[in-house]
Amino acid sequence: PVPVAPIDIDPLKDPVGFFDSLPAAEATCATDALDGRDRVLAMLESELETAKLTAAEAEAIDNCLSNETVQAVFVGQLAREAGTLSDATVSCIAEQTRGMSAAGLFVEQPATDSIISSLKGVFCLNHEERAALSDSDAMYGFGEIGGIDALECVVDGVGPTGLEELMGLASTDSMFFTSVGELFPLMIECGAIEDSTFNELGVSADQVGCVLSEVGEAGLALLDPTAAEPDLSELGSMLGALVNCGIELEDLLEGAALPIDTDASPEPVELPEVQIELPEELEDVELPFTNEQIICLTKELG
Repeated sequence: PVPVAPIDIDPLKDPVGFFDSLPAAEATCATDALDGRDRVLAMLESELETAKLTAAEAEAIDNCLSNETVQAVFVGQLAREAGTLSDATVSCIAEQTRGMSAAGLFVEQPATDSIISSLKGVFCLNHEERAALSDSDAMYGFGEIGGIDALECVVDGVGPTGLEELMGLASTDSMFFTSVGELFPLMIECGAIEDSTFNELGVSADQVGCVLSEVGEAGLALLDPTAAEPDLSELGSMLGALVNCGIELEDLLEGAALPIDTDASPEPVELPEVQIELPEELEDVELPFTNEQIICLTKELG
């Protein structure tokens, strides 16, 4: 038997319907914890803006919603995005997500333990369910880092201690090479970083991985336009690595043009004011030239 009856109503599109689908006692508890139904609905719609959940409110929500309800919500959202989930998948999710935070389902930046619980549940999906989730552009499809398979590969490689850093990278709009650091080779190997990441530089993910294998992270200084100037003592080996990896330095430099801040305006420079006083009667000034020299200068200068 399937241990979870999914709640698949989209809380963003129908927060009232979603809230009404919760067990009555738990919904009342959540309303009291957040001082009113309006704030609960705002939480469901992710419209709390600056009035984020406090730690006390998040703890209260966790205490209000039972483990069964939290799993029903999580399974329901995955099922809605993937189309359907097999009984085996639902059973696996129920096993892997015990103790999942209820508040973690409704906040933009859940705690690391909530992320780990969510990922354990997502990794229960079979191949067809993962493909359907990725095709739907759903949040749990993780398309920005290569999909569920790529993410599972990276998570297996970094372990729980590196998961928080990984999730921080995934939440950014752009991924600079130096910020990825030691995760870079693993992410390339797992397919979490694709060729499209390097379109502006005109290189492929395999070529970047090749440079890293040749000279280590020092090679990122040549590939990342935001990085500081590379160590000149390592420049020879870096350039050699580019050649060995099939990267043309000229093409690389063309793609790594430095951005220009068109809004910036230079600070005005105040020049010192210089006053020149001329004598009132020039005829009284004795010039250091003879009459013959003055006539000569006049002829020469015109």
